[in-house]
Amino acid sequence: MYIFDDGHTAAWFGLSSRGNEVLNYGGYRYHRASGPRNASQKLRWICIKQKHLPVFTLSRFGKPVIQMGKYRFNKYCKSKGPKARWTCVRIAQGCGATITTLEEMIVKMNNNHNHI
Repeated sequence: MYIFDDGHTAAWFGLSSRGNEVLNYGGYRYHRASGPRNASQKLRWICIKQKHLPVFTLSRFGKPVIQMGKYRFNKYCKSKGPKARWTCVRIAQGCGATITTLEEMIVKMNNNHNHI
């Protein structure tokens, strides 16, 4: 078991009763998404309960991102102040899913994606 603590919330890795890797963070359990596992690729973790709570984070370029289950939303570049609009990262492929936040609280959501 590995334990990481950022001073606020501890995360730890362990094994499920079936021997699969699990991540425990913030009171939630996640399983590792299938796919190749090597040092050059990022691992994805999916909530076991499938409760897709929004996670406010930063992209690898330092831009704000909301991760909602398997979908990611980028902050619309013209959003200023406490109210912000977020668009699905697949907007170029025609996805119209959006989120509107007010001070990092979701106030409106169109979660209709045209992709899986």
